[in-house]
Amino acid sequence: MTSFVNAQVWQDVYRPTVGGKNLYVKFTLDAGKNLFLISFKEA
Repeated sequence: MTSFVNAQVWQDVYRPTVGGKNLYVKFTLDAGKNLFLISFKEA
């Protein structure tokens, strides 16, 4: 999915199950290829 503000910025969303809990995790990369956690919550 792309960012709302900038369609060139991609975000990856994952929905893993950890310890029996469903999670919602969203990451993005900046121009320097650094990984940033945008959202982390129980789904």
